Amino acid sequence: GSAGVRKGCHLDLLCHTRYNNVTMDKIISEALELVADGVLKIMPDGSVIRMKQMHTGANGNNLWYTCKPRKAGFVSKSGRGYLCFTWKTKTGEKRYIRLHRLVYAWFHGDIPDGYEIHHDGNNKLDNRPDKLVLVTHKQNMKMAADDGLYKSVVGSNNPCARINESMVEEICKFLSAEKTAVDTARKLGISIHIVYNITNGKTWQHLECVKNLKYLGYYYKRY
Repeated sequence: GSAGVRKGCHLDLLCHTRYNNVTMDKIISEALELVADGVLKIMPDGSVIRMKQMHTGANGNNLWYTCKPRKAGFVSKSGRGYLCFTWKTKTGEKRYIRLHRLVYAWFHGDIPDGYEIHHDGNNKLDNRPDKLVLVTHKQNMKMAADDGLYKSVVGSNNPCARINESMVEEICKFLSAEKTAVDTARKLGISIHIVYNITNGKTWQHLECVKNLKYLGYYYKRY
């Protein structure tokens, strides 16, 4: 049955509690209303079926109309492998949700503050109710690390990385030779902020050459 309106916010792995400045608590509640209104239908296996689609009426209002039932959800890079769903409210506000949150709320109820949803088996597309487990943030992070889910985002595999491991080693060589961060960036043709992030202990902390910089006292040193 329906879980009703949720009372607590939560984080899933690598996720924010707000979207377009709207709390996830509110988004979950609005998504549950879509189920109650027959827009979405949640199946026993956790799959979500879209029963209606939105059109703009003659008076300019956004209205839901019955459509051919089809599976709801899509997988995007920004969704980090989870099934996601977007829709617009009747006032035209855009909403975004990862469907496993909706499925958990529908079958299991509210998610207490400080707790998150873990996929048992690590298949992010498997939203069966018995595969969605309530855990603390610390437990979720440990499970992810133990299961190797961080490997794909470490170093040059991280989609935000602007340099690779070889470049980091070159940076470390320059700094170890008592070159300033400014000189290092200029010589290698990179942003000074990349060097500062390394010397300030913010990035590439898993590499031995960077650990050696810390030993040499380069961290938190301004150049």
